[in-house]
Amino acid sequence: MDADYIIQTDDRISVYPVFERFNIKNVTQVRSQPLRRPKFITDAGLEELADQMNTLGLDVVCHASGTQSALIHRADIEKRIILTLDRKILKKRSVIRAIALNTRKTEFQVKEIRRYLYL
Repeated sequence: MDADYIIQTDDRISVYPVFERFNIKNVTQVRSQPLRRPKFITDAGLEELADQMNTLGLDVVCHASGTQSALIHRADIEKRIILTLDRKILKKRSVIRAIALNTRKTEFQVKEIRRYLYL
């Protein structure tokens, strides 16, 4: 099908979202810097994780106070990935980008995020 094709009744069209995660292990890197610079926001209780990730040069802000809806709103406006220990946040319809962490130990959280997003 080419660009001049006019969609007909009973045609099926697939639309896919932008994915934040993909594996590029076997691809030769041609740029010294990645095209995408992920930005993160942590919820309350993950201040140490935010500090550690900032030390690694990642863009992370900590949303230590305020409501969950304020956190979600800020993440949406600033296009940040929410980092949380609260899995219930993933069920919110307004959440677009989020990672529910599996451990409370900061060093393992950093490894988990870097592995999950291939950073």
